[in-house]
Amino acid sequence: MRLARYAAAVLIGAALLLGLSVAPAGTESAGTEAAPPRPQAQSALTWNLCGTAEHCPGRTDPELKAAAAAGQALADPDLAYIMLQEVCAVSHIAPLRKRLGDEWAVYFRPARDVRTGEFIRCGLPNGPGSVQPELAGTAVAVKESGAGRVRVVGMEFEPPDAGAPATQGAACLVDDTSRTLACSAHFVHSGVDPDGSLRTWYARQLGERIDAAVERGYRVVVGADLNTTAADGYAAGLAARAVAADAGAAPTYGPTYPFEAATLAIDYLYFDTAGWSPGRASVGDVVWSDHRMLRGSAVPR
Repeated sequence: MRLARYAAAVLIGAALLLGLSVAPAGTESAGTEAAPPRPQAQSALTWNLCGTAEHCPGRTDPELKAAAAAGQALADPDLAYIMLQEVCAVSHIAPLRKRLGDEWAVYFRPARDVRTGEFIRCGLPNGPGSVQPELAGTAVAVKESGAGRVRVVGMEFEPPDAGAPATQGAACLVDDTSRTLACSAHFVHSGVDPDGSLRTWYARQLGERIDAAVERGYRVVVGADLNTTAADGYAAGLAARAVAADAGAAPTYGPTYPFEAATLAIDYLYFDTAGWSPGRASVGDVVWSDHRMLRGSAVPR
């Protein structure tokens, strides 16, 4: 049975929580601790920036795409998590790291063709003997909190068929100080998966990994282009018991943007309900992609 071949849930090492106590002004604490400050809302952003494919707006200006993403962090001090899809390892990630600065950790996961297992590349070779184009994939960026550290956590999914290449997964970072797992994912489109079976299979695994992290005491935030609408039902398995209603109700995709309005809601932002009290979500227009930016906020519990 296919379910028996699921990989074990990602094992996340335990880390000590850092707490703050504040004594009331004008008083001294004598063996007693004041209540910690109320947690502040944090924002997350997910965006398929449409790398360098021929149909992508701004395909020849990768630094402007990176600047559009990093600019959101510079404009919003509460933005703590950025999830990107269809990014190029050098053209987008290098300028993104530079613009975000040292207080952000950035991780890039290369994408593989679900049928062949080959790495997916940005753009096309320039002819015989030329250097192959750079790797394409997903990325996640986390704003480091306090004196803790942010580290990479592997999240790879089992293929549905024995002997098939293991290609699908998510780019994930863990902040050990806030005990938060942040992931960016990108599922295949209908041209590769016409009956939705692959998206259903991988969504279920992603939901199980979220639950496993929550059970170990981690908050979870996931941004993803799932290439499916809620009506399709292919991503129903992602709505695991720990996951709040997604912030993906508004359309974010329209292939002829900016000339037509977005028509499909295929980008999603999830906060687990055990660790977060989710707030409002919004969609922001941007001229550098056929996807809009999806942003949501939540208050840590």
